[in-house]
Amino acid sequence: KRLVSMQASTWRELRTRWPAAPTTGWDHWMRLSSTSRGRECVAPRINRSRHANSRGTNVHDNRPFERFSFERTGVDSFGDLSYLLQQSYEVEFGRAVRIAHRQEWPSVWGGRSTQGAAQSWMRSVKSTELLLYTREQYRAIAKPLGIWAESQRATHNGTITLPTEGGGLLVLADRRRCPYLDSQERLGPSPLARPISAVAGASCTSACRDAGGKCDAATLEWGNRCEVMQAHFACEAGCGHQVGPELPAYASSPSLDTYQQCLVSDIAVSQCDAKYTKTRRLCFCAF
Repeated sequence: KRLVSMQASTWRELRTRWPAAPTTGWDHWMRLSSTSRGRECVAPRINRSRHANSRGTNVHDNRPFERFSFERTGVDSFGDLSYLLQQSYEVEFGRAVRIAHRQEWPSVWGGRSTQGAAQSWMRSVKSTELLLYTREQYRAIAKPLGIWAESQRATHNGTITLPTEGGGLLVLADRRRCPYLDSQERLGPSPLARPISAVAGASCTSACRDAGGKCDAATLEWGNRCEVMQAHFACEAGCGHQVGPELPAYASSPSLDTYQQCLVSDIAVSQCDAKYTKTRRLCFCAF
């Protein structure tokens, strides 16, 4: 069981925009920038809900969930929660990133990439340490740390904080999304790239070539937001979440459950050569 609470005004807003075909579930839809609109779910550090079975609608192996700790004793009071108010939260996140000692991974934990290989190092962290990554690299950093590897969770402005057993704090900062990084640490879109709306079934490789340019793989991720997609496609059915290397894309075929949705993904990584006959890609081409 899970308890989700929100203000009545938020519910009235969301219920009118719930898609007819939420094909990957409510949680992915709630994380879309066009749904959250700057709001975030407040969740406990220690899980209070668990999968009751090893099989489910989208659960085929319960072992990844069994690695996590769960709250077992109950909590009488959560104490002073004012630190969760946005202004205080922003100040604390910014401070943590500024004072953090930058580390190179995976060398900092010995270069190993196997499941949980970095946990011994992480447990020993006694100060604030920071690891830079991009979304394309996320699974490579998540697996040795032993955190959820499918996609980033519990993020705030592209930043994940992990308290350690040693009393320190490990900060993971997405170089595209984390606003607290120094300018030289942040990645921006290439000034040489411009967006191209491809025809249905075309890859970004071919769409850019036909326009006289070349697909810029590193810039494709900048189109992976609902607001960017809505600037280039009608998105009549709103935004949705899907999985595929051809995303972000506009569902142009009436045969799709997601017809007229602009589709983005927090799981799949966009690839220049990918294509699907029933969608139109948003490409970034270098000229």
